[in-house]
Amino acid sequence: MERPIGKKKAKTLMQIAAKEQVWKEEVASAHGQIASESKRLNDIFNNDSQSLKAIAQNSTTTSQLAIMNTHLKGLDDEQNEYFKLKRAAILKSLREEARSSSN
Repeated sequence: MERPIGKKKAKTLMQIAAKEQVWKEEVASAHGQIASESKRLNDIFNNDSQSLKAIAQNSTTTSQLAIMNTHLKGLDDEQNEYFKLKRAAILKSLREEARSSSN
């Protein structure tokens, strides 16, 4: 036959249970903070990614404008052909982009 738990033993078990509960709550709180920080960092990375895409797009547009605005007078035949081919590629790309955005 087992003896009933004494007051000291019961008190010790209650303290251990309370410590375990506090520990579990601290771990849960830490997980919540980690998730919150992770979401914040993902938002920052997403914004940075969008900014980099915009910068790259602006750079592409600037180089395309430079090609389209280049005067062909005074250029040799190879340079002239290069700019004509680049212009044709730019126009083709713009037409495809316009078609895909209208659909």
